[in-house]
Amino acid sequence: RLWDVTDDGKTIIYSEGGEGTNWDLWSAEVDGQSEPRLLRRTAEHDVLGQFSPDEKWLAFGSRESGTWQVYVAPWPSMSPITQVSTTSGTWSRWTKEGRELVYLDQSGSLLTVSMTPDGDRMTVGTPEPLFEIAAPVLEAVYWTVSADGEKFLTVNTQTRDAPAYCNLVLGWPAILEGK
Repeated sequence: RLWDVTDDGKTIIYSEGGEGTNWDLWSAEVDGQSEPRLLRRTAEHDVLGQFSPDEKWLAFGSRESGTWQVYVAPWPSMSPITQVSTTSGTWSRWTKEGRELVYLDQSGSLLTVSMTPDGDRMTVGTPEPLFEIAAPVLEAVYWTVSADGEKFLTVNTQTRDAPAYCNLVLGWPAILEGK
């Protein structure tokens, strides 16, 4: 499962089932000039890797503790690892400046937490609840946050019937302004 790609398109973060493990977290150079690199292997799931905007940090989800949690580690060393979520967490997204991480907890609440780099460690603030959407679904990303952290887009995951059609509106800000 592909999770993220660097801005230059050269490095991808993905997860793959491992022998004796559920999902392991890997990186690979797209040009194929080097072997893929194992980033994290535990007996449980290690997934959902997301680069920070400056690509100096990698946020990811793991169920190593028995509960889904969000972690962050310096890229590319991946050490030391800092836990971000306090009760549970998955599906994290950085805001544009990389000063906040937004994540979804197991109950369906979106939370935001301040992130301050401190050498090779990340100082993590206290997670603050934003609002409820729906419990996480590992197989699908159904929400995202705008770069400024002020707007959210989510999909109703409770609806199971496929819509008859979908409208994609390009240039919608100009339409709203009446241009």
